[in-house]
Amino acid sequence: MSTAQSGMFGAALMLARRRFGGDVVARQASALVGTSAGEALGGDPERVQVLFVNLSANDIYLGFNSQVSATNGIWLGPNGGSALLTADEDGPMPTYAWWAVATVAASTLHIVELRRESIAPP
Repeated sequence: MSTAQSGMFGAALMLARRRFGGDVVARQASALVGTSAGEALGGDPERVQVLFVNLSANDIYLGFNSQVSATNGIWLGPNGGSALLTADEDGPMPTYAWWAVATVAASTLHIVELRRESIAPP
């Protein structure tokens, strides 16, 4: 994962700090998803938000384990289908490991995480 915009401070960071209880940093990466289920993103107990975007022309499905499939997963439509999970709306789901499978090999899944890096004092 590459880190973006760490060390910056402003209104949005102040709001995120209050919302998630500490300093946050954004990270992004792309994963190639094949026709066999594979882990696209490992679990992280400090991840407070995750955005998945399907950059391919194929269907991609997301799930919590290797059993993800076209009939057992969250569908991300081609060319921009996305899913956004946040801790305050979706509970612990952003912290889970996420698996993915595609209808065609070498489908690109873009992932943007927001991770709490330190805990704010009370």
